[in-house]
Amino acid sequence: MSNRNNALIIFSKNPVEGKVKTRLVPEWGSEGALKIYKDLLKKTIETVKQSEISDIYIYCTPNLEDSYLQFCSSQYELKLELQKGKDLGERMANAIHDMTQKYSNVIIVGCDCPELSYKDINLAAEKLNVDFDLVLGPSEDGGYYLIGMNNYFPEVFQDIDWGTGSVLSETRRHISEQGLMVYELDTKWDLDRPEDVHRYFRSRQSGHLI
Repeated sequence: MSNRNNALIIFSKNPVEGKVKTRLVPEWGSEGALKIYKDLLKKTIETVKQSEISDIYIYCTPNLEDSYLQFCSSQYELKLELQKGKDLGERMANAIHDMTQKYSNVIIVGCDCPELSYKDINLAAEKLNVDFDLVLGPSEDGGYYLIGMNNYFPEVFQDIDWGTGSVLSETRRHISEQGLMVYELDTKWDLDRPEDVHRYFRSRQSGHLI
């Protein structure tokens, strides 16, 4: 079932060697880190394409000129847009502001959660269509791999120490202070550290992540 009341956004950096997954470089090298990032991005795209949401965007930074993202946009019929803002919170808030002008619900995912399933996305859209203002997908590292909104709630993204283990708790606090109803998906893990890469490869070999 296709639902054009929903938009899904993949937040991505342009996949440039030395600019992505830098914490993996000491063990995997800058070229290896880039390959891992591209693999995760491709897997994320293939996952979201299985969902019931037909309108899918890649919001990238720092520009729209990356040839790999342009290829993905063409190959998978995705719309490519530019992230705008000083930090991650402002960029997500601006993306949701723009999309809520056209869609009832907007869902943002990153591209570093190997466990993300199309079922998570469908469930998030379902919850936003009923009684919930927001949906969160908590990460083991104290952040989140998915956030969805049925309106523009910029306060949720303000005064947060992005890139730290307090992102999720600070986000929950803002949601509570605004009196918003939130549904939380299952907690999953992000791929950020060298040990996460080994976990990723083991999961793929076991058939859990395809």
